[in-house]
Amino acid sequence: MCHYHHRINVYTGLVEDRQMRTGLHTVQDIHCAECSKVVGWKYLVAFVPKEHYKEGNYILERELMQYVNTLG
Repeated sequence: MCHYHHRINVYTGLVEDRQMRTGLHTVQDIHCAECSKVVGWKYLVAFVPKEHYKEGNYILERELMQYVNTLG
């Protein structure tokens, strides 16, 4: 489990079906509210029954994120 000490401001994009390694899912990309880059996705629907536990969960890609010091 990851605990974040700083707030991450994001917004979700358009809903789309996406073929992933674990099957077909309906997802929304998660975008940085500051620069609009994609930083992950949200699972909305999993079409494979054993993948239903993912529904409603967010995935943030560490490689796509960077720390920004806004305190000066």
